Amino acid sequence: MPNVYFSSSSKDVLQQILFSNYVFESKVRASLTKMEQEPTHLAVLILQRLIEQRNGAAPEELFNLGIVYHSLKEYEKSISAFHTSLDRVSGQKNTTAEGQSTSQQSYPEAHYWLGRVLYESKRDPARAVSELRLATQQSPDNIAAHYYLGKALRALVEQEILMEAERAFQTYLNAGSPLGQQEEVQEFLRSRKASKTR
Repeated sequence: MPNVYFSSSSKDVLQQILFSNYVFESKVRASLTKMEQEPTHLAVLILQRLIEQRNGAAPEELFNLGIVYHSLKEYEKSISAFHTSLDRVSGQKNTTAEGQSTSQQSYPEAHYWLGRVLYESKRDPARAVSELRLATQQSPDNIAAHYYLGKALRALVEQEILMEAERAFQTYLNAGSPLGQQEEVQEFLRSRKASKTR
């Protein structure tokens, strides 16, 4: 949609923008997003009622609730729903005949989604790797789990390397920057600090 201007045949009237594309588009986009999310919010309510009716013993509904929260980018709620779903499954199966816990082997799809959400939300890369490894071990055909495992591993390695670089640079600064690259090192540390607060 083009900008809308006041117009006049007289030369002394300035043309002013009535509605800019940015303002108009952002309002329309927000309204459309809200409309698109209405069925998703309704799904949350339905799933919550089903879980209440089953006194919380509803691993499949909790799993689906985790996916719905993920689609809304409500990562904390999504992670909580997946954790609870895995807990409920382990509670239902308790132990195998050998007396070993089955909680780690009971729901590979929930491990996949939990690992994926942990990775995407940047909450806990190490735990994301752990969950995604479980998913790939229990369900080797889950190609998406392999993909996100690769991404989570890469993120974990990058995080560990950057943390080591920060420690090395901080030691360098604490020693008085004997090689003279103090400004460069401080800029790196500032950018790392800023990226952590996002």
